Amino acid sequence: MLHSRYIKIIASIIAGIISACNHIDDINNVIEQTLIQAGDNAGELQAVLDRYEDERRELAEYAVAATWGRVARTGPGMDSIEALYRELPGIYKWEFDSVQLARGRHYASMPLSVTKDAATVTADYLADNIDDAWRLWEGRQWNRELPQDLMCEMLLPYRVGDEPLTRWRKPYREWLAELEDTLARCGNSVEAARIIVDRMGLCHYNDRLSTPHRSALGLLEAPIGYCREDCDRVLYAMRSMGVPVAVDRMLLSPDNGGAHQWNVVWDNMDRRMRMFDNENYPPTRDSLYYDRRRKGKIYRSTFAPDLDRLARYRKAVGVPPMLLNPWLKDVTAEYFGHNRAEVAIWPRAKASEENAVYLGVFAGQRFQPVDIASLKGDRAVFTDMEPNLIYAPVMADGKICGYPFMLRHDGSLHSFVPDKGSYEKVTLTRKFTPGYHQKSRFSSVVGVHVQSAPTARGPWTDLDVIDTPPAHSYRRINPDNPLTGRYLRVYADTMCKGKYGAEISMLLACRDTLGLDRLPLSVVGDDAARERYTRILQPDYSLELKPQDEGCILHIDSPDDVAALFLLPHNDDNFVVPAQEYELLYFAGPEGWKSAGRRMSTGFSIDFEAPKGAVLWLRNLTKGREEQIFVWRDGRQLFNIDLYDLNLTF
Repeated sequence: MLHSRYIKIIASIIAGIISACNHIDDINNVIEQTLIQAGDNAGELQAVLDRYEDERRELAEYAVAATWGRVARTGPGMDSIEALYRELPGIYKWEFDSVQLARGRHYASMPLSVTKDAATVTADYLADNIDDAWRLWEGRQWNRELPQDLMCEMLLPYRVGDEPLTRWRKPYREWLAELEDTLARCGNSVEAARIIVDRMGLCHYNDRLSTPHRSALGLLEAPIGYCREDCDRVLYAMRSMGVPVAVDRMLLSPDNGGAHQWNVVWDNMDRRMRMFDNENYPPTRDSLYYDRRRKGKIYRSTFAPDLDRLARYRKAVGVPPMLLNPWLKDVTAEYFGHNRAEVAIWPRAKASEENAVYLGVFAGQRFQPVDIASLKGDRAVFTDMEPNLIYAPVMADGKICGYPFMLRHDGSLHSFVPDKGSYEKVTLTRKFTPGYHQKSRFSSVVGVHVQSAPTARGPWTDLDVIDTPPAHSYRRINPDNPLTGRYLRVYADTMCKGKYGAEISMLLACRDTLGLDRLPLSVVGDDAARERYTRILQPDYSLELKPQDEGCILHIDSPDDVAALFLLPHNDDNFVVPAQEYELLYFAGPEGWKSAGRRMSTGFSIDFEAPKGAVLWLRNLTKGREEQIFVWRDGRQLFNIDLYDLNLTF
């Protein structure tokens, strides 16, 4: 999250730096502001500038300018969190237990100290980074054609975010020392990145604590965190070995409303950036810019402030703070090419340079700004966005000021204007985007058998064998014949290709066919089996079954007839399910969102009547928070993720 200090930073930039001047003048202005910011430490920064009179002079200027506005956020709480993370790898688990989590949250609540780089960094520290980056720029084959401006952003940086400053280059290089001979023979930067990724291994997922960026050396010792820590660790490792990398991000996901980031490597063969994910999408020259996530707008984290982007906000009032981050550069065009959309703004919006219009994506139950528009009369002009995605023009406070729209791949524009004189039946099964992880979990249960038997030792009869990913979170099993006994077995055969095995949430035995009237089940086996497999009976957990497992055996603890069994793959609980109340909204225009009705679901889908052509929003009024907009086309409920490569006629 950004803080009020960034608002002050923007004011400072606007007053002292943003102007119609060339790049060198910009750097000189930033250096001047930085030396003022440095106070008593200005001599250390000046010493760096005085130290280099050769070809490294421009690198030194860039490094000094990049200290402007940079801070480290540290404190005893963060030190204690690092110690807590180091407890996890020793026992081969990467999640906190309840006691550890309580300690971690206490540590995270402790006050932080903020120290300015300009006021504390030493000349020797900056010089060591400059010299090391220069050596790798000159020494690696793949860097021979790397432009200096990219070198300054992808090899030179001494820090990533607001982590404590450390001398990280040597420790990371020593960790990867076994790769040196291989990398010395490597001529391609993407191949070098792949070699390093293969050696690094995963950064184990754990997002339970909200903290500043972790220490580079802390990540080396305990590789734990979420996408941010994974990307940071990659940056340290790659840059220590001379591979030019950066971090790209979306501020708000058009799929799930969260933020996400990933790494990119500069490809010396064609001078393009290649995106990669340390876990799912390793670096390759065949890499595509689609990782099954919709992005909308994409920004690259920079080492020095991006003055050109910030200049667009110089007159706007009440700009959303995340858009005022000085260290973001718009790189959407690198992914989708340059494009442009002119969208009509409603007269009541009273748009102006001060009362700016923004490009909005739907996140957190409203359209939220991710970029600023330029104004052309009563129209907002948006540039460089991902095609085939639902946007809306919004004001700074999120109020919609024009119809939602979509820019097609061919550059044509479609506005979603509801036809209130023509309604159609829509049959809905979900209220939220079926994301990448959800699809992966459903695919993981291919190869799962559900069986019954008269005894816990068999003989077993297949009731269901899953050969395709389920279409719903409730996979109903209606035995053609009565069960062969009161024992059930679930196991995964060799068709199961899930990364973690078959990910199963629950198995239900029910007196009805809707999964509401459930019979009691118990796990059969010794204490170890009960401890492991009890998860299949608990709604808040999931069970991972691998082909080598013998399987989970359950007993139906009731003599009542079984009308249906249900296998629930691990899921996000965003499917329509029976006995819950839903409301369908449609975007009606200047009057905003309107209800198309409320009703209780009686099955695993629900029907409404809605105006043709409208953007729709399904809400579960009984429970749950995750919701996302969609459209209804050709008899299908289509979220943003479904629109990616469809050539639909609107």
